[in-house]
Amino acid sequence: MFVCDPVMGDLGQLYVPMELVYLYRSKVLPICDVLTPNQYECELLTEMELRMVKDATRACKKLRTLGPKVVVISSFQEDSEGETPKELVVIGSVEMVVGGVMQKGRRAVLTSLIQIQSWSSSCW
Repeated sequence: MFVCDPVMGDLGQLYVPMELVYLYRSKVLPICDVLTPNQYECELLTEMELRMVKDATRACKKLRTLGPKVVVISSFQEDSEGETPKELVVIGSVEMVVGGVMQKGRRAVLTSLIQIQSWSSSCW
């Protein structure tokens, strides 16, 4: 089980050289089982702009065609005034939108929980 949290950037700011985005897309995605990008990282990997939940759902489906069976977009923010950040989870054909702010450190916990769940479940 390979869980990938592609720490490449956030809030429109890239933390790594652009070449790493292409490396993730071409080499890492095909071999990972679970992908946990934030909204910006998802936009980079899919080359899609995510404004609404339906855009994020399409992006998750696109990412799944590139390798991962499970995609979790953390801290997804719709383009609506006053919207609370959400997490979008896509497992197979099942989609879940979860409200709430993904605070610092929670992504590592989320990734760990996904890995633990995968060890105890055959749904992956």
